[in-house]
This record gives sequence, structure tokens and C-alpha cells, in this order.
Amino acid sequence: MDDFYTEQLIKKQADSKDTLKKVGLIALTVVSVLLVFVIPVGIILPVVMIVIDVLMFRNLNVEYEYVFVNGDLDIDKIMNKARRKRMFSVDADQMELLAPVGAVRLKHMITHLEKKMRKFMR
Repeated sequence: MDDFYTEQLIKKQADSKDTLKKVGLIALTVVSVLLVFVIPVGIILPVVMIVIDVLMFRNLNVEYEYVFVNGDLDIDKIMNKARRKRMFSVDADQMELLAPVGAVRLKHMITHLEKKMRKFMR
């Protein structure tokens, strides 16, 4: 058994969009609670908002798992440490370059391909 296996788990860092979503949801929940004092029949609204808050907060807890097994690369998105969704899967033989966004080598390759495309389109 000469299988090559490696994996990396990376937790998504909360960005300003995530923080804004959390603050907005909490603000709407507080407003819905205050609305109960104005409209007593509206007791269902805070309950619904709390359920939405719990569900949305769970979806904001995201990790990405990178698994490389015998030349196959799989990238999975894990939400709330419970649900897994396959985002990307490829055989390493089909890849020309795997680089982070904004990498110098990636930019060089893109400009090189663009030059080739312009030559071809003439």
C-alpha cells in the first residue's frame, strides 16, 4: 500500500460581511422583541427571528478541507462542523497551476495566456 494522503483544514476568517450579517440579524431580533410591546399579537415575530438567527449563525461557521490522495485534489466546504459540500474535485494531471489568488506566477500565466489568445484571434 503506497497511498499518498494529506489533508489540511482551514477555518474561514470572519470578514466584514459576516460581521455585518450578525449585527443586522441581532438588530432585527431586538426590533422584533420591542414590537411585541406595540403589537401584542406579534409574539410570533421574535420567535421566528430567533430561529432565523440560530440557522444563519450556524451557516457562518465555515471551514474548508483540502484533501490530496494519490493525485486527486478535493476541496470541501464544511458548515457548522456538520454539513459537508464538495466544492471542487480534480485530478492533478489536469492542473497546470495551483496558486493562491494574486500570486505572481498566476498573474504571469494569465498574461501569457492572454497574449496567446490575442495572437490567435487576429
